[in-house]
Amino acid sequence: MAQTSSIISWWTGNPLHELMLATSPPSTRDIKDLYKAIVNDESIIATLLETTPRNYHFRTAVLADPNKVLSNLSSFLRSIQSVILPETSRNGKWLTLPEASADKAIRIPEAFTKHVLFPLANQPAESFDIESYGYQDLILSTLELYLPLATCATVSLRDLRDFFSKLMGLPEHIQVIERIATGEVGARLLTSLLDNNSLTRQIFTDDCLYLFGHRLAKLITNCIASHGSESEDAISVWSKSEDIRKSLEDQLQRIKEVEKTRSVEGAVIEVNDDAKHFLRLARIATPYNVTTAKNTIQGLLERRREKVYTMLSSYPCSACHARPLGLMKTPYGEVLGPRQKDVLEDINAPFGVFPIYVSEAAMRDLKGSRMDGNLPPILATLQRLADGLWESDKTLSLSVGKSRPKTVEFLLRVAQWADNGYILWERGVGRIDEKADKWTQIVKIIRIGPRNDLKGAASAACMAESTYTKEYMQASTIKIPNPNQSGGLIPKTFMGDDAVGLEETQTLTFKPSSERQKLTANDALILHKTLCTDMVFSL
Repeated sequence: MAQTSSIISWWTGNPLHELMLATSPPSTRDIKDLYKAIVNDESIIATLLETTPRNYHFRTAVLADPNKVLSNLSSFLRSIQSVILPETSRNGKWLTLPEASADKAIRIPEAFTKHVLFPLANQPAESFDIESYGYQDLILSTLELYLPLATCATVSLRDLRDFFSKLMGLPEHIQVIERIATGEVGARLLTSLLDNNSLTRQIFTDDCLYLFGHRLAKLITNCIASHGSESEDAISVWSKSEDIRKSLEDQLQRIKEVEKTRSVEGAVIEVNDDAKHFLRLARIATPYNVTTAKNTIQGLLERRREKVYTMLSSYPCSACHARPLGLMKTPYGEVLGPRQKDVLEDINAPFGVFPIYVSEAAMRDLKGSRMDGNLPPILATLQRLADGLWESDKTLSLSVGKSRPKTVEFLLRVAQWADNGYILWERGVGRIDEKADKWTQIVKIIRIGPRNDLKGAASAACMAESTYTKEYMQASTIKIPNPNQSGGLIPKTFMGDDAVGLEETQTLTFKPSSERQKLTANDALILHKTLCTDMVFSL
């Protein structure tokens, strides 16, 4: 390891300091030696961040630059699995453990949790960035070591339970659990955990599991991509179950307060017909007094785990994973960082100044891209379209099919997001609020995919374009420069007389001039769903 870090290690007397400040990765022998040291001496980890004069400079370095200083620590924890501990068998049991049993090895993630993760989480926001990648990755690497050992260790898992409770107790805008659950490694770890009912009971308190399920349901509901009907059904059941549970608990609390001097066990519990129907379907007894209400609540709590497991099984999701990591734009063009996201009333705020409308066909394309891992570059391209950058960024405004007269400005265009990845889109005008007589310029996303997949939809859209009214064409092509962004445009709004002729376009039909030009049933369906405002989804 580097000489400078060796000097610091000698000065502080802690070998972990040398590891964390090293500029080159440790050798296998270094990893084994360090593992032997810390598995037999927890004080090495316990004194890592101690507030002593000797440790002042190292502690300051960790707080000031967690991305740099904590990264080597995360790599070391992962190296313990690959270098020190053997592979696991298919049933999840450790085959053998050199130097220590599972009960002894689990002390390492326990110690990192108590003496590193918790103290850093308790630091004032102005002195430590809890949202930093270095800290978030250290949490994940600790879980990667902690959870497999927990499946076979016989010691108490109280520290791991406290760890999860601490994660859930962090401010929601930090979104630690969201980043873990939506990524590939974190989703796999947590799904395996919830698949083990005994382990789940030891690690998750009722409140912790509720918060976890609530946060997952919120993520899936706000996701741009579909998580499947099973997840949607699980969220619906989850919501109904929690409503019933809360109603019963509120009634029990009121009865307890009113009838302090009398027996409350026989007090009547009220349950509406919808709740009774739901409980019958769930095979949970309908309560009629205090005793049976407690049993019903317990029955609802026991079914929490399976609903959370179903929701979690729809991960990883690149769209959900990207959401807590990036910036978000408000409808007014403000860019908010991760610390400011909690001030947004509408989590589904538009990508940019231009509303983006997505056809059902394009929504299916987005769902497929989520599975293929192509969603991030597609979302980045949609972001540029929402910012109105197609006049300055030529990759957003490629030609469609054969060349057409330059004297006419066509609405249909193609944006490129990969070598053979394209977005077929069109400038248009839409009514955001059906109750208001107000129209605005929009961007319509028709299809997403390879160029060959776009040909049918492009042909249908070109034919439809010839049916647009003159007013609609003129309204769609108006360009207003964005004073706050070089090269960008902002949408124009139309009201009253300015909106005459716009609504007619949404219901126009046309007949082909020949059978050869007649649309196929599939193309006609695509065209219909693309042109009808109420058949698209606003981003």
